[in-house]
Amino acid sequence: MTLRTKSGIFLLLAIAIFIISAGAFFVYKSTNDKLINVITILDKIRHDSYEIQREVQANRSGEELREKVAKIIHPMPEYSRKLKNTLLSDEEIPMLIQLDSSFVRIGDALSSSLPGQITEEPLTGQIYNETEKIEKSVDVLLRISGGRINTLKNRTERIITAIYLLLVAGTCTGFLLFSRLFIRPVVALSRSIEDVKKGSIENIAPSNKFDEIGRLSEFTRLTISDLRAKTEELEGSRKELELHYQRQIAFSNILKLAMETETMEELIEETLRIILSFDWMKIESKCGLFLVEDEPSVLVLKSGINFSPEILKSCAKVPFGRCICGRAAESRQLMHVECLNEMHEIAYEGIRPHGHYCVPILYGRELLGVIVLYLAEGKKADQYETDFLVSVARILADVFARRRLEEKQKLISAAIDQAGEGIIITDRDGNIQYANPSFAEMTGYKIEELIYSNTKILNSGKQDKEFYKEMWDTILSGENWEGTLINKKKDGSFYHEKMVITSIKNAMNEIANFVAIKKDITKEKKLEEQLVHAQKMEAVGTLAGGIAHDFNNVLTAIMGYAEILKEEIGEDDPKYKAVSIIDSSAQRGAEMASRILNVTRKDNWEFRIVDLNKVTKETLELLSRSIPKNITIDMKLGEDLPKIKADTTQLQQVIMNLAVNARDAMPDGGRILIETDEVEYNEENDIRPLEKMVRLSISDTGNGIEKQFIQKVFDPFFTTKNRSGGTGLGLYIVHSIISNHNGYINLYSEPGYGTRFNVYFPACREKQEKGEESDKIELNGTGTILLVEDEYYVREFTRDLLKRMGYSVMTASDGHEGISIYRKERDAIDLVLLDMIMPGINGVEVFYALHDINPAVKVIIISGYSDEGFSGIGRLLKSGAKGFVQKPFSQSSLARALSTALTS
Repeated sequence: MTLRTKSGIFLLLAIAIFIISAGAFFVYKSTNDKLINVITILDKIRHDSYEIQREVQANRSGEELREKVAKIIHPMPEYSRKLKNTLLSDEEIPMLIQLDSSFVRIGDALSSSLPGQITEEPLTGQIYNETEKIEKSVDVLLRISGGRINTLKNRTERIITAIYLLLVAGTCTGFLLFSRLFIRPVVALSRSIEDVKKGSIENIAPSNKFDEIGRLSEFTRLTISDLRAKTEELEGSRKELELHYQRQIAFSNILKLAMETETMEELIEETLRIILSFDWMKIESKCGLFLVEDEPSVLVLKSGINFSPEILKSCAKVPFGRCICGRAAESRQLMHVECLNEMHEIAYEGIRPHGHYCVPILYGRELLGVIVLYLAEGKKADQYETDFLVSVARILADVFARRRLEEKQKLISAAIDQAGEGIIITDRDGNIQYANPSFAEMTGYKIEELIYSNTKILNSGKQDKEFYKEMWDTILSGENWEGTLINKKKDGSFYHEKMVITSIKNAMNEIANFVAIKKDITKEKKLEEQLVHAQKMEAVGTLAGGIAHDFNNVLTAIMGYAEILKEEIGEDDPKYKAVSIIDSSAQRGAEMASRILNVTRKDNWEFRIVDLNKVTKETLELLSRSIPKNITIDMKLGEDLPKIKADTTQLQQVIMNLAVNARDAMPDGGRILIETDEVEYNEENDIRPLEKMVRLSISDTGNGIEKQFIQKVFDPFFTTKNRSGGTGLGLYIVHSIISNHNGYINLYSEPGYGTRFNVYFPACREKQEKGEESDKIELNGTGTILLVEDEYYVREFTRDLLKRMGYSVMTASDGHEGISIYRKERDAIDLVLLDMIMPGINGVEVFYALHDINPAVKVIIISGYSDEGFSGIGRLLKSGAKGFVQKPFSQSSLARALSTALTS
């Protein structure tokens, strides 16, 4: 009998048992459902009975109670119909009839109640009796139904038990038959195959059966025999080849990443993802990589795949020797741990049991970083895995080292290319092999013109052969050379250069190249020359200021006595004219000294309302001696010219610089025209659209300025003169001064015809403060004055003048004497006239000494310097001095100062 026949018999038997079981279950299920439905309906009827009782207790009116109860008993006909359709016993039918009757009687009783009246006894008692009958009927029906369910349940259990016993018997019989016919042959075949697999036997035994299992056994035996040889041949190398291939793919991908990725962070992250992508690596999908950066003994986490925020925070920096990664870094050995132990020193919130591979990345003996991989707890170390990770670390070490070298080279290259100094690299013969943009800009050559050219193209001829010989001997000996020289640009112009040359040696320690770092110091040289010139001018200015101061001392006595003589002799006296000439000449000398002091003062600018015409005239008087006689100066000064707000000294410097510039443009003579006028905005004037501007124009008939130079004339150090002719700062200073006055300057020039500079100042809307000269001055006074003055003639004149004015006078020829007198006579002295420049101790020191003696001392400062020209004067005025009188002073100016101080 074949397996198919045997299987058919068993299938029919199983179908028969299934049909019997299904039929019994269906009968039980149908009957049980009906009985459960009956119980459900009876529960609803009981609930409705309770609802009727509750409504009756609510003391509702007859109409309300009828409506409520009608809604409750409305489903009763449906309930009765469903119960009648159910198989009922003879005992249940009367109970059902009684239920219907009770609900009908309840309805009839309620219909007899009057609308609007509360339902009362005996009607409510009747309803309660009917509901009690309903509940009793329901209890009887439930008891009967429960008994039927129990009976049905018992019957069904007996049927199921019989079926179960039948199934058990059939199953046992079937299992025995199935085991005999199917399982035993299959198990025997399986055990034989297992024995073959374990190597206990070479092959399964031949089958003596001719059914399907017998044929399967024989086929299996032949197949095993056929495959054994092939399996034994390939099995030994399959796994190794597969893993080796995957390793090589990984190495290739990492190297490919090294060439394709731009940043180190991207390279690290993609490498970690490659490691996690291999299924044969029995690791968790979580790994990271640390690098050693600025701190040489600290690991910095650069990337963490699937790291939680807690891990990223706790492991951001790991010192060598701390935790697993730090220990791997310190030992420079791969570390494996199976679980959390005492070495796992860094803890964080949410930490779970795990193990680690920590693989150091070594470039030689230098530690570059550490790879960390997470393992399941209890994971043993695998030699193949650790060999793979060590190989990955070696590749990364080479890649990181190369990247670091490339970044360093890029940094060096960028630094050289962007350096502010010129840098060139030459061979031993001076042929240029590299030049940076700064050097090209410095020399005027293009970089491609410089490459392969010899440095001799820069030679200016300003250095002799010995200079270059000494330089080449030094650098060819391997020593550095440093010095300054003058080289020549492509356009033929010269520039000053500071240069350092260093030799570059090859692998054989031979000098192969030279690197030169060059700096254009032309501006520094010009600034140095300008500084020397400025220092000379400062010395001249200091000398001029000192002379003017001494000149004022001399003029004080001359002007003072002249004024006294004029008052004594009167205008009718023949000597009056001579005295007046002496007085006028002295005043003119005082004005000249005042101008010199204004030009040489160094203090901050002081803007005042000034008359441009007056300042122009005064400045030209100072310049008249420096203008050659072959140059004529004409002035056309506007009438009723508005005032401007300016610093007089700086305004004088503008006029001087422009006039001197015009003079230098006419070496063979010519004409300088100076004009002032008031202008308003129009296109021809080329000025800003302001309401009014005051214009100062200075023009010459000189050589003019070439068009290409017009835009550069106000640049610092630009000049068309030879080296001894100027510094190139004159017009730059003029432009700066005018800008600080909120003005501006433009020019028109035509080569061969001359140049015209137009300077514009905003017209001043403020009114000039009236001086006090017009006030009536009381010349006479009373009191005792201490005069401290070292100049004999000034002291004598001032004493005579004070006595003439009615004052008592004590005199001191120096500061020490003045302090001594004041200390003895302080109570008698009303005021001190104090000179500033004296031998021994100056006026500043005397003032503070007097102030220490008497803080309330009244002091008036007198000096040949202006109050701006000597810094100590301004300081004393702020410290309590009562006034300042500049020498040479008149009787009225001194009287005014004394009157103000004594009455204050």
